[in-house]
Amino acid sequence: MACIRERFAENQLFSRMNGTLLKIAIIGIVIRLALIPFAFSFDASFWIITGAGFESNRTLYESENFYYLPPFGYILAVLTAIWSLLPFESGTLALELVSGSNFSSVPYTMVTSLSFNLFYSIPLTIFDLISSWLVYSIVLEKTDSRRKANLGFALFFLSPLIIWSSSIAYMFDSLSAMFMLITIYALMKDQYGLAGASLALATLTKVFPILISFAVLLYVISKNETIRSTLRNLAVFLSGFVASAIFIMLPVFLKGEMGRSLIFLSSRAEESAQATGGLNLIDLILYPMPDKIFVVIPFLLFMIVLSTFLIFLSKGDNDKKLVMASLMSVTMFFLFPPISTYPVIAIPLLALAVVYYGEKLWLIPWVLFRF
Repeated sequence: MACIRERFAENQLFSRMNGTLLKIAIIGIVIRLALIPFAFSFDASFWIITGAGFESNRTLYESENFYYLPPFGYILAVLTAIWSLLPFESGTLALELVSGSNFSSVPYTMVTSLSFNLFYSIPLTIFDLISSWLVYSIVLEKTDSRRKANLGFALFFLSPLIIWSSSIAYMFDSLSAMFMLITIYALMKDQYGLAGASLALATLTKVFPILISFAVLLYVISKNETIRSTLRNLAVFLSGFVASAIFIMLPVFLKGEMGRSLIFLSSRAEESAQATGGLNLIDLILYPMPDKIFVVIPFLLFMIVLSTFLIFLSKGDNDKKLVMASLMSVTMFFLFPPISTYPVIAIPLLALAVVYYGEKLWLIPWVLFRF
């Protein structure tokens, strides 16, 4: 027994736990549970249809209602298999909620059941907890302050945007944020292969974490003193990235569904092209809708590269530069009005900027992103 107690004492997970952290986690979980009866998610209806396709032995994309790259689709397949064993209904059709033109469209008319909402909120809440824990761990290791680490945990787990995304919208952006945080944490620990694999998973879940890639490149270059070590670590990082991407995409490729898996990106590009036909600068400024973002991407990417370069030219700790450059890359991209759940990946970086980097002014965008 004494040996077991020593093992628990040595385990960082248990040694880092404290009463304040537990209270924050409980508050966040209670809030999420309280919101379950009020959840009405357009996207959850797509999960139901995709799940029905799995039960009919269709592939992820054959139901034509899953529009993202496959990482969350694989999780959805596992959830569907478990859900099929439970004696609950997924939901009901409520045609009176929509106009007659949408009667034939299930996503517009499906109201998910409380049991469905509870079941599918569990993995999303777990992603939120893991992301919060990663913020907590980074802050605690870098500042040696439990108070700051607790605040970092709270800034993510109690963020209104995070809660809304996972408990009302039932979107999986926090999964992408989790992989992005693993990338940053792994880089700080010199685990370049894991960092590359995690960035690939983050990007394939939702494409936006690729925005930090230039920050990652400059971080690796600035952290290594010789060209040889820099090239070696970059090679390890790229190997992890490629291996992870192949592992995730190979089943889709073998089934001949690569084109369908890219429909999210292609449809957004098509919508942007249609929305910006004949668009002038004044229209863009007066009506900066999300579907017009492809017009300003070159400018945004230029600003991201420039700001990242300037951050790494400054003096200071490389780990802090990585956090700040990643934050600038993400938030600068979202200066153009995004679709509501997209800025989820900015929240953990904002939390790190406030409690690790020490810039409390970053609380302002943290608050603004909740609207």
